[in-house]
Amino acid sequence: MEGLNIYSINIWEACSSEQEVLVSRQSSPDNKAIVLATTVDIANQVCYLVSTHTRKLHDVDRNVSNYQEIDSFSKTISCIIDTKDEPITFKPEIVQELLTEPILPKMKMSDIQNQPGRLFFAHCTDGEDKKKVRGQFWVYALDDVIANTIVTEHGNRLGIFDLDVDAILVELYPFKDTCVFWNADLIEYDMQQ
Repeated sequence: MEGLNIYSINIWEACSSEQEVLVSRQSSPDNKAIVLATTVDIANQVCYLVSTHTRKLHDVDRNVSNYQEIDSFSKTISCIIDTKDEPITFKPEIVQELLTEPILPKMKMSDIQNQPGRLFFAHCTDGEDKKKVRGQFWVYALDDVIANTIVTEHGNRLGIFDLDVDAILVELYPFKDTCVFWNADLIEYDMQQ
């Protein structure tokens, strides 16, 4: 299965000039997004689409552009995407359209992540009573083994379950579509031995 790179994007709304961008960047971003995509250009485009849709929902002038600042990672990070919301997904056909007919100019920065990771939805149940849900998380990691470790560490750290006492069953559901987690946070885990 093809992997996805991860990007953290800060968004400042309604900047109508370069001067306004400079002033706006001195304050905290208005929104932030965690984007999973194959390239930084796709990440930039889908985040822009989500941002303009959000502004439309809040009746903000769509002709005024936002300003996005993208951070990428040089390696696959191991993390929980901390959100209670479902990601906003983009099917392959939409991504292909954005590649052939982009809505934003190509970015001047190149990708630095040397190996794509995988996104999973983790569903944790009691090892003895599989109907008893102990936690659900979005996790990004290099593979399913690392993802499983992160999920159990995270649940243990939050006190959702005690790994010294509880038997936990973790089911990982791979997610392969380009997606945007709007106003989500990353909780990184150091998986180096």
